Amino acid sequence: MPIAYPQPGVRYAEWFTAGTFTFVVPPTASGALLDMCGGGGGGAPGFASATQASGGGGGGSGAALNGLPIMLTPGSTLTITVGAPGNGGTVGNIDTTAGGLTSVAGAAVAGGLFTYTANGGSAGSAPVSVTVGGVGGGGGPGGQGAGGSGAAGGLPQYNNVYSQGGGGGGAGGTNVAGGFAGGGVGAFGGSTAGVGNGSGGGGGKAMFGDGGRGGSGGATPAAGLIPTNGRGGGGGGGGWNNAGGPGQPGYLRLRFT
Repeated sequence: MPIAYPQPGVRYAEWFTAGTFTFVVPPTASGALLDMCGGGGGGAPGFASATQASGGGGGGSGAALNGLPIMLTPGSTLTITVGAPGNGGTVGNIDTTAGGLTSVAGAAVAGGLFTYTANGGSAGSAPVSVTVGGVGGGGGPGGQGAGGSGAAGGLPQYNNVYSQGGGGGGAGGTNVAGGFAGGGVGAFGGSTAGVGNGSGGGGGKAMFGDGGRGGSGGATPAAGLIPTNGRGGGGGGGGWNNAGGPGQPGYLRLRFT
């Protein structure tokens, strides 16, 4: 259910748990500013090995809309879908998943109804050998940052004043080098790679949230982490022989005008 914040001249409703919800537009609201992002992609596991190996790629963050003016019909019903977080992958399995699509259906456009969407980030990839780190997941399109391949995740681009792609996840480290940070811009951080050779790549940062830290490698490898601040960030990649971290769910907020 949404949470409303009564403030002088401004009303908010927001959703940040994955799922589908319905919401009746207040009788005095004929428009809103729309903020939303897709779910973050899951981080990949590191290479399955009893000795030091390569780390998994971080998940990409969800694409976002920020302050987009939309028209609403008072008393009408909106259908809100908040994108699911991507699953962090487990060692030796193909179970890392992308973040889900966030949307709002039922807005009024030119006498009809319209659905606004924000894509989720892609999952990171597990490494295929001891000497090559996993590739980071791409950010949610369009304008997304590319997933890092032996490099940091790519920075997202603005498609227009309201729309931005997701940040790319960082690449995992190798048996002789550490991983790379996730890409992204804005107030949120936390998308650093893990420490040590074979560490996991950092998850991509989202407009409304950070990316997960990659799991450490070296002599004490660890799992990748879920993002801890905000919404829509990608999960961190796992250090060698460890699981990746899940992404964050998407987010949607209506600021009634």
